[in-house]
Amino acid sequence: MKNTIAYLILLLFPFQTEAQNIYGFADKYFVSFNPYTEQADTLIEFEGPPYINLGFRTAIDRYNGRYFFGGDIPGLPGKFHIIDLDSLTISNFPVYPQNIEYDFLHNKLVYEYEGSFYALDLRTMKITHLSDIDNANSQVFGDVRTYVPQRNEYVYVDFPDLSPHGAYYKAIDASTGKIVCEEFAEHEEDRDAHGLVTNNYTGEIFGHIENTVGLVDPCEPSFIEGPEIANYSGELNTQLCVFDHINQKYIVPFASLGIIVFNDYAIIDPYTNEVLAIKDHPFQTKMVQHQMYDKPCPTLINLHDTLFVPIGRNYSWLLNGNNLGVTTGLHNYWVPEVPGIYTAEVQFKNYTCLSNAVEVTTTFIPEPGSRELVIYPNPALDEVWINNVSGPFQYFLLDVTGKVISEGVSENNFIPVDQLMSGTYILELLFNNRRMTGRMTKI
Repeated sequence: MKNTIAYLILLLFPFQTEAQNIYGFADKYFVSFNPYTEQADTLIEFEGPPYINLGFRTAIDRYNGRYFFGGDIPGLPGKFHIIDLDSLTISNFPVYPQNIEYDFLHNKLVYEYEGSFYALDLRTMKITHLSDIDNANSQVFGDVRTYVPQRNEYVYVDFPDLSPHGAYYKAIDASTGKIVCEEFAEHEEDRDAHGLVTNNYTGEIFGHIENTVGLVDPCEPSFIEGPEIANYSGELNTQLCVFDHINQKYIVPFASLGIIVFNDYAIIDPYTNEVLAIKDHPFQTKMVQHQMYDKPCPTLINLHDTLFVPIGRNYSWLLNGNNLGVTTGLHNYWVPEVPGIYTAEVQFKNYTCLSNAVEVTTTFIPEPGSRELVIYPNPALDEVWINNVSGPFQYFLLDVTGKVISEGVSENNFIPVDQLMSGTYILELLFNNRRMTGRMTKI
C-alpha cells in the first residue's frame, strides 16, 4: 500500500518532462542543441577556436547552469573558465585543474591530476591536495569518469603504463581523496567502459563498450550488457556522453559507419534496453565537450526522523499536497510531526521542481525547543559550540547524503571540525535519551 500511494503521488505531481540542451564547442563557437527537437544554436563566437585542454575535459552544474572548462580562449585571460548558461557571461580564473567532475553537494570541482587527487572550492577558488593515488595515465581517458552523489565518489578509468591487465576502474572518496576501490576491468577482451555517466537519482553508472551500452559497477567490476548502437564506428573526438535526468535517457554521440563518416548521436532508454533514436549530429564539424543542462530535481531523503533535500535555494514543504511552510538557504530540512506523504518544492536559480514523495508512518514529537540545536559559530572554521546542551553527549557529523563523516563524545560542549572539507553537514546529538539535529557549514 505504501508504494502504491507514493506512486500515485508521483503521478499527480510528476517531474519536469521538457527536454533541455546539450552544450559544447564547435570550431570557434560555443554551441547548444536540443537532442529531441534537434534545434541547434550558436551562442558565443570567440576570436578564434579555443584550445580546450583534452586532459582537463569539462564539467557542468546541472542545477544552476554553470559550464566549467579549462584551456585558452583567444582574447580572454586565465586558463579556467565558467560560462553562465543563462546570461552567457564568462568568468576567468588563474587556476588550472584537470580531469574534473562537479561535486554539487559541496560546490566543488574534484579531479585527478598526475597521480594525485584535488578539490577546487568554487566559492574561494582554493585548491586543496587531498591525497596521492599513485600514477595515473587517466588524462588519456578523460572522458571516462563520473561523480556518484549517493556515495560521494569520483569514479574513473585508469591505464597504468606497465599494467599487463589493461585498464582498471578507480573509485575515490570525493571528500578525503582516499581510494575506495581499485579493480581491473575484466570484461570481455579486457575492455573498459567509456562514456561513464551517473543517474543522480539512483546512483547507477552507465557506459558503453564500443557499440554496446550497459550498467557499470566499478568495484566488482561488472558490465551488464544492454542494447547495441547500429552503425557505430567509434567515439567522436573528445566527446562526452550525457544523461538526461528529466527523461531518464542516456545520450551517446558517435561516429557512424559508411562511405563517409558522419557524426551521429543515439538516444537510449537504459531501463528498457531500447535505442529510441539515432539522429544526425547538428554540428558535423565535431562538436566537442558535450555537457547537458537538464535541470534535475533533487531527492527528498528521510534521515533519522528528519526530511532533507541535499541542494537548493528555497524550499516549500507539503504534506499530502498541502503547504506546511517555507525554509531557505541552509535550512533545507523539515521535521515531520504527523504521518503522511511529504514532498518539497525546491527552487534553484532559474527553475523550480517538485521532489519525490516520501511516506512518513511514524514521527517523534520533541519537547518544545529541544529538537533544534543552537550551533555557534555557523559557518565554522575550526570548532563549533552547542549552546543549548550541557555535555557530555555523543555526536555524529554526516554529509548531506547521510554518510557519517565523523563521530565522537564531547565533554565540554564543543566539537572539532577543522579536519572537515568545506561544505554543509548534518550534526546529530544523542543527549539524555533524546536525539537532536542541526545543520552547520564548514568554511
